[in-house]
Amino acid sequence: MSRWKALSGSLDPHARRLVVELRALKDRSGLSLDALAARTGTSKSSWARYLNGRGLPSRHAVERFARATGAAAPSQLLALWELAAASAPGAGEPVAARAGPGGLAAGSPAATGNDTRWPLWRRWRLGVTAALLVALAAGLLALSAVRPWDSGAGQAASAPSGTPTPVPSTTGASPVTYPCQFYEYEGLDYAGHSTTLTTEFGLGSNGEPIAEVQCLVKRHGFDPGAIDGIFGPNTEAAVIAFQRDQGLAGDGIVGPQTWRALRGG
Repeated sequence: MSRWKALSGSLDPHARRLVVELRALKDRSGLSLDALAARTGTSKSSWARYLNGRGLPSRHAVERFARATGAAAPSQLLALWELAAASAPGAGEPVAARAGPGGLAAGSPAATGNDTRWPLWRRWRLGVTAALLVALAAGLLALSAVRPWDSGAGQAASAPSGTPTPVPSTTGASPVTYPCQFYEYEGLDYAGHSTTLTTEFGLGSNGEPIAEVQCLVKRHGFDPGAIDGIFGPNTEAAVIAFQRDQGLAGDGIVGPQTWRALRGG
């Protein structure tokens, strides 16, 4: 905790935790500020501010940071950013307000004469959420009054005799797909989803590292099917074909040798 003592007086708990997570990811990835700037499109000086708790990065910057550092759970990092943004003076603005004339924080209501209401977009989002909750509560009350789960006169109340009761479908949902955002760093190719060179993956694996495999193997001319982050039979067949083309053992396992070949190393 001592390394964060200097930040404790200026950051709220959510923002402080976000800083801790960002710095931990950077340390584990071994990336320099220059490398972060190259991979995320956010300047080196900006990352220096964010990692020292003197500003809140944008959501887009956090998404790019998660990809660049190979974060295992980018959705959790973005959820933490949402909490920090909700309690910050303004998204993307410095978390710790600078003191203005007379000791008042610059931009504060006391210094500018503005009221203390939340920004319009935040109030709009809360209004929509409240409206949805009211509609949901009304629907539940109506359902409770009808009580379709009860039966009467020996017949199901929800459907006439001889008519099959509809069953909600669990299929047909749009699959998750990932974009392939190629870039080169230190002579190796990356697709924006993982930076690993050693972790092994095979049939049945899933997640962003698999999307990285799919993007890279497709770039070499072997079609894995949809870029969906699922190591299925199509992806396995594409990996095996790529391995044999590269003179590697066609076992369908993406390990250190296959990673180096995929990245052009």
